[in-house]
Amino acid sequence: MKPVIDRVISSSEMQQEAIDNVCGLFAEDGSFRLLIIDSIMALFRVDYSGRGELSERQQKLNIMLSRLTKLSEEFNVAVFMTNQ
Repeated sequence: MKPVIDRVISSSEMQQEAIDNVCGLFAEDGSFRLLIIDSIMALFRVDYSGRGELSERQQKLNIMLSRLTKLSEEFNVAVFMTNQ
């Protein structure tokens, strides 16, 4: 059985940092095939509340989703995300 690595994340910024760190792990060890993010939106809703921050939240979310797409393609990893 392959190893499982989990992280407890408390902010959308930490979530982005964790994704960056995972890229390093994937580069070092090519045996990973699945990345699960539960929930992709929950931390963004906490960090960016109200209509005044909607634009910034969407921009940050788009950056993260773009990074996940590149990660998936580069390392041949399936990315599974849940939405709150």
